[in-house]
Amino acid sequence: MFVQTNFFSNPKGRYYYEQAPMNNQNKKRQMREEKNLARELKKTINHFFPELLTKLRNVKDPRNQSYITYNISVILLIRILSAIFMLASMRKMTEEFNR
Repeated sequence: MFVQTNFFSNPKGRYYYEQAPMNNQNKKRQMREEKNLARELKKTINHFFPELLTKLRNVKDPRNQSYITYNISVILLIRILSAIFMLASMRKMTEEFNR
């Protein structure tokens, strides 16, 4: 994440950094970086585990079909990614990714 910083000195002569508020250009840059991260993650998964998504799609779903909102492959992939990013719960993952 790119955050613009400014270099200041206080009356005692000590220097410190202060984060400047993000403007539209910085927000757009941050969104591009996040999209690039997702794209790079997809490329890495496809390179090292080319059959992962296919195997996840082939997993039989024991749940009642009338109650299913998310596909089993999506749930399994999210749980794999949460383990990679060391996120213990779905709530923590939601908080982390929506910052």
